[in-house]
Amino acid sequence: MNHYIIMFLIALIFAILFWVWVVRLIIAKINKTQFGKKNIFRLLLFGLFGWIFFFIGVSIFISQWTHGGYEKAVQKSANVAAVTFENAKKGWKSGLLKKLDSLTFEIDSVREISDEMKLTNSDSNFNTYEATLIVNNTNSDKNITYKELRDANVVYAQDENGIFIPSFIVNHSTFDEIPWLFRFFLPKYRREAENQFLPIGRSYLNVRIDVALGHMPKSIGIGDHLIDISSDKILSINNE
Repeated sequence: MNHYIIMFLIALIFAILFWVWVVRLIIAKINKTQFGKKNIFRLLLFGLFGWIFFFIGVSIFISQWTHGGYEKAVQKSANVAAVTFENAKKGWKSGLLKKLDSLTFEIDSVREISDEMKLTNSDSNFNTYEATLIVNNTNSDKNITYKELRDANVVYAQDENGIFIPSFIVNHSTFDEIPWLFRFFLPKYRREAENQFLPIGRSYLNVRIDVALGHMPKSIGIGDHLIDISSDKILSINNE
């Protein structure tokens, strides 16, 4: 069951309880009996939580409608091609660049993706590659999110001519799209929301790259960090 449906059902339960207590209040007023501070508190609490869970459900629905999960994220990888190097650098805030100084990167592999054109509706004049990076986070705190890296367009590639190629982080943290209220009220998502951060120590980071036909990715950049790709790290479709 979708998360927003669960939230709407919880909101409905609180709404029913709210109106039950409203009826009880009206009956108490008619009979001129004490309703009690505890019942008034419950009445207000049911109404408050009813609205809270309703708006959580609405925000989750809007989030899913807007972002569309992994498939939508993959489609975005084709759209970032319109980003220029100058525009990308505008998203590189000094605070983010300082955080990136605590990271080191190395290339694990760069694999050509055979069916990516169908998924992204990309121009057929491009081949798509997925690079797997090994990231070593030497910071003692989890203070960098995958969403932060994506929104800043901080990851890019260059071909053999040094041409700037916008890239897109994939396969990481579905929890950065869940509204904070949802994570706040449900312990399960408070715990799993940790996945939105780059972990401390070594981890993998997957990056999607669209490269013009006849060219190859030769380096991957993360902000001011530029990592060369050796030819033995590039795997063609035939290597799958």
